[in-house]
This record gives sequence, C-alpha cells and structure tokens, in this order.
Amino acid sequence: YNKATDAGITLVWQNHGIVKTVIDPIKIEECLINILENAITATPPNGEIEISLMTNPREIVITVKDTGSGIPEEKLPMIFNLYFTTKSNGTGLGLAHANQIISEHGGKIRVESQVNKGTTFTIILPNNYANK
Repeated sequence: YNKATDAGITLVWQNHGIVKTVIDPIKIEECLINILENAITATPPNGEIEISLMTNPREIVITVKDTGSGIPEEKLPMIFNLYFTTKSNGTGLGLAHANQIISEHGGKIRVESQVNKGTTFTIILPNNYANK
C-alpha cells in the first residue's frame, strides 16, 4: 500500500490460513480501505500498521492494528455514526460506511484504542463457506 510506505509507515501482514467464504469482495475492499486510510492518517512516520487474517469454522477475523494517535475514550461510541469525525478534513462517512458493509455481511466491527498508543479494529465475519 503505497500511501503507508510513502508516509514512512511499516505495513506488517500476517495471514493465518486460506479463507473461502461468500462475500462481496468490492464492498469488503471498500471497508478495509476506509479503515486502513484512517490508520495511515493517524500513524506517524516510523509507525507500524499490522493487518492479520485468521479463520475458524465459524468466523473470519480481520484485524487492523496501528501505532497511531488513538481515539479518545469518550469519542469511541460515536465513531460509526454518520458524519461524526475526529479529523479537521474528515467527512464522517468512512467508518459509518465500513460498519454498514460489515453489518450487511452479518458481521461486526470492534474497536479498542488508547490515546498516543494506537487503535485496533477487529472485523468479525461469519464463515459462510464453511457452513455450507
């Protein structure tokens, strides 16, 4: 992902298995791009973004963890609200759209964050292929 490397951020990819599932790949890509762009914006040069993929018979878990500025605790409950943003140039559409996409796939997004330490987005999707 050129935006990360151009910003001096290290991307780490951990793949813990092959995933076969029924999803809309374009929509899932949109979701991941929104989350990754936020991580890149929040992470300083020499920071790191780790992306991991794990699967089991019931779930597919995608984690995006950054060493960025973090999200204040009082703002965490609002980050998926339409038009809510913590950025001066943000629209408040990205995470709301990402959350909608994951919900449409029967999944959920969890967020953990600490100011000045980083944020972890965990996407949990049902493993539809394994259940067929």
